[in-house]
Order: sequence, then structure tokens, then C-alpha cells
Amino acid sequence: MMSFNFDKIYFIGRLVYKKIGILKSRKQALSEKFIKLYGVNNYVYELEKFIIKKYSLHIYFSIFSVLATIHESIKFKIFFIMLFNFICHYYMEQNLNQRVKQYRESVIEGFFEFSSQFTLMINAGLNYKNALYRIECKNNFTPYVEKAKRDIDSGVPEMRAFSEIPVQIREVVITRYFNCIVQAKKYGNRDVIKDLNKITEQNWNEKLKLHRKKAEELKVKLLFPMMFIFIGVLSILMLPVMIQFQFFI
Repeated sequence: MMSFNFDKIYFIGRLVYKKIGILKSRKQALSEKFIKLYGVNNYVYELEKFIIKKYSLHIYFSIFSVLATIHESIKFKIFFIMLFNFICHYYMEQNLNQRVKQYRESVIEGFFEFSSQFTLMINAGLNYKNALYRIECKNNFTPYVEKAKRDIDSGVPEMRAFSEIPVQIREVVITRYFNCIVQAKKYGNRDVIKDLNKITEQNWNEKLKLHRKKAEELKVKLLFPMMFIFIGVLSILMLPVMIQFQFFI
């Protein structure tokens, strides 16, 4: 089976990217999204790949539009070029936003599972390191936990390993939880268990809100298919009546 060669397919976009780059404000906005998807250590490559692909597709669609309307007027050519490029831009942006949304939700879901286990272990009397190593969960939050473990094994202080997790993800609920741990580790806090329990309870409330939101979105998504089914059934029921009506006329 032939493997997909990104460089060969989108080489023209790479040339354009090297020449003109991308607007600073636009790059910053995209960077925020790609950091959420790939983390601060891996987002640069994926961001450049996205931009190169977009440039290439815009050029390919422009060439296709010109060839498809070769016998048409200039205005018609321009309209076709703008139309195809708008569709390309809209689809890629919507796809990226959807990926960011889904990944964010899956990471937060994984974090809720992690925070519940971690808080229970702290309540049971384990220290932070042992509690971290006893966590057993497989989800999109797990890579961040595994990275913290590897950092600690390689000699990175526990406080630094814990503090780097929210920096990579940049979500308020996750930052709040790990800030509590880092502050307790750094300055000492007798009420840390109480604070973690309180934050965990708040996290569960956030989880319930997230599930309610998903349920509402699902209802909206199901509304359109139900409308089409209703129109189809109504058409089937009305068809014999309309045929008889025409027969009598």
C-alpha cells in the first residue's frame, strides 16, 4: 500500500509559505487552537502543516476553477475562484474548530476521571508522587499524566512536573486544580485535602453541565433528520390523496 507523502502533494504550498509566511495575528489565533490539540511542544509542526495544506488547496482550486471556466468570461472565472476558495477555507476552519472542541471536551472528561482518583488517594494518605503513579485511566488526559511521570523519573522536581500539566492544556478547571497542588507543595497547606475535595466537587458539577450541553446539541442534530423523515412520511401519505384529487378533476 502506497504511503501518503505530504511534501510531494503540498510542495507548492510549502514554497508559498516560505515566501510570504502568515499574518502574525492569524498565526497567533491558530497557535492557540493547535496548542490545545497537540500541546506546546508539538504544535508548531502541525500548524505549519495546516497552513501549507491550505495554501496548496487554494492554489489547486484556483487552477481548477480557471480550467473549468476556460471558455467563460473573466467575471465568471473570478466568481468560481472565490466560490471554491471560500468553500475550502470554510471547510478547513470548521473542521479545525470541531476537532479542537471535541479534543477539549475529551481532555476535560479525562481530567475529571483523573482528579477523582487522585483526590481519593490523597484522602487515603498517599503523597502526591505515589498518588500520581497509582492513577489508572486511559483517556486523552493520560499522555499529560505519563509525561509528568517521565519528568519526575528523569529528575525533574515534583512541583515543576505538576505545574507543567496545566501550561500544556490551558483550561481553567485544570489550572485551578493543579495550582492548588503546587501551592500546597510549595508553601504547605493543612487544608489541601479539603480544598481538593471542594475543587473535585466543582469539577463534577462542570462535568454534569458538559453532559447537559452535549445532550442539547444532540437534540438539535437529531431535529433535522426528524424533519426530513416527517416530510417524507407526510409526502407518502399525501401522494395517494393528490393522485385521486387529480383523477376527479
